[in-house]
Amino acid sequence: MKKAAIVLIAGIVWVQGAVQAAGSLEPLRFLVGTWDATGTGSPGQGAGQYTFREINQGKALLRMSYAEHPATKDAPASRHTDTMIVYHEGSAWRGDYCDSEGHAIHYRIDVPEPGTAVFLSDSLPGAPRYRLTYRAHAGAMDGAFDIAGPGGAEFKNYLSWSARKSVAGTGVPGR
Repeated sequence: MKKAAIVLIAGIVWVQGAVQAAGSLEPLRFLVGTWDATGTGSPGQGAGQYTFREINQGKALLRMSYAEHPATKDAPASRHTDTMIVYHEGSAWRGDYCDSEGHAIHYRIDVPEPGTAVFLSDSLPGAPRYRLTYRAHAGAMDGAFDIAGPGGAEFKNYLSWSARKSVAGTGVPGR
């Protein structure tokens, strides 16, 4: 009877540890910091900054971001700002995004390998799908934002960027 109780208690402790580890920010911690970025894509050449910081006693991340695109012969100068909260729900990482253009995107987040995070939008009838990818390497990070048309499975790149940790980052992009 004593042996069974010890095994049961050990099992409960192991399950609690596994649940806590599943919600750990560790796989996404490489995102934390302020990053200066330059990119290109459908909106044209641009530059900006994004910050991921831990919130809620290390249980979630808050990303704030801005991008500025200079005027071209076809478009006026523009500034884009957005915010996303990343959190653990059930057995999955989730991200809820909104921006200055009125978009809202709900993501499921996978970490296929250390230093890589793939944010894939929920599938909604008649709506496009979005994929946001971050890849860290040697103090830098590359990113891509891809779009698949409604009902489509093929993603096409909309925007790609390279970023370096900011030396003079404000920590509050988008103001």
